[in-house]
Amino acid sequence: DPFHALQDDRVRRVVILKPTRGGGTLLADVWCNWVMAVDPGPFMFNLHTDTVARAHAETRIMPMLDRCGPIQALINREDRHAKRKTSILFNNGFPIWIQGPSIGNLQARGVRYMVCDEIWDRTAWKDGRLDEALARLGDYDKIQNSKCLFVSQGGWKSDPLDDWWNTSNRNEWQVQCPSCHKYQTPIWRG
Repeated sequence: DPFHALQDDRVRRVVILKPTRGGGTLLADVWCNWVMAVDPGPFMFNLHTDTVARAHAETRIMPMLDRCGPIQALINREDRHAKRKTSILFNNGFPIWIQGPSIGNLQARGVRYMVCDEIWDRTAWKDGRLDEALARLGDYDKIQNSKCLFVSQGGWKSDPLDDWWNTSNRNEWQVQCPSCHKYQTPIWRG
């Protein structure tokens, strides 16, 4: 269902609240690859610190992009400045930035697609910082084709994440039991 919502042109924001190690950021990684292969546009992936973003880019997103068949031809291997540790300027002219939510990372960039990860963390997502990030979608919001994915553990009462969650259509992930074939809400451990 999260992938259906991310592919639906009528849905602008997808909010996923999940437990620690629940696969939410992996879902964002897969969506990033799908977007760049199927419906590309400028993409900003905001993790909660620059250090986390660098590690995530190096160990997850960049290797996935490098190995995705439809994307391989879009990566300029001749220009050493086109692909960096945390960004790529694809041959089709669209960039992807993988970064923390500092104001310097957000300014002067307009994007069609955005991931905001772990927005419960108030040390990273200071007051107003989420609004600054969302302002990067402005040009694409005007023509109604922006998309933002919020992936986080639960946040704080009455913060933007809580407001979006409480005013959205809510669904719980369920898995089908291989024995009885009934759908059940999984129990997360660890």
